[in-house]
Amino acid sequence: FISDNLKAIFAISQKGIDYALGTWKASKRDVFRLARLGVVQQKMGELKTDNFVLVSCSNVIPLKRVDLIVRALSEIKDQPLTWVHFGDGPQLEEVKALAHEILPSNITVDFKGRVPNHEILTWYEENNPSLFINVSTTEGIPVSIMEAMSFGIPVIATDVGGTSEIVNNENGILLAVNSGIDEIVNGIVKFIPISAAEISLKSQIALKTFQENFNAEINYKDFYKNIQLLEK
Repeated sequence: FISDNLKAIFAISQKGIDYALGTWKASKRDVFRLARLGVVQQKMGELKTDNFVLVSCSNVIPLKRVDLIVRALSEIKDQPLTWVHFGDGPQLEEVKALAHEILPSNITVDFKGRVPNHEILTWYEENNPSLFINVSTTEGIPVSIMEAMSFGIPVIATDVGGTSEIVNNENGILLAVNSGIDEIVNGIVKFIPISAAEISLKSQIALKTFQENFNAEINYKDFYKNIQLLEK
């Protein structure tokens, strides 16, 4: 039930609006407004082509499927690759043990654990990772992906929640919701052999996606203006 006195309901994703319209008893459908989240734009570093660095950032819990990243990387046996994961959780030791057990020698792993956000952003700037990965089974609209794209980092992610409003096959790779190991492997290896020009293009498109849709400087000001209009 939505009160007749309610002027607006702001959702952070179009998927959120679509869900509400499909499930709530909303007689006033025009009260729903889109107000995207945003993060601060960062400095895009110099692209590196000599060392492929895959990065992920999430809690290590079942719905994030970090173990699936390990299993996918275990299938990549002929390409040198570094994987860095930020975040901890109840499955961290289990995932570490799995990585130690099944990852081939060409895969270097660095589990950073729980790290303050500003340190993660500094690491992105200093290390210029090649690709960000998120294979969750459910999401809202991930801030971690927005942050990656604010550096121009392409993203491979599963099509859950509002992720498809950030990630596409131009700025990265959007995987099917229930993608398994083979699909994740195929997505990662598509990035490893591409040329510096192709990497640069993906990076520029990722940055453009951020600037047009998830720049906090723009989004927060627009949200404030919309609130002011409602009060008139």
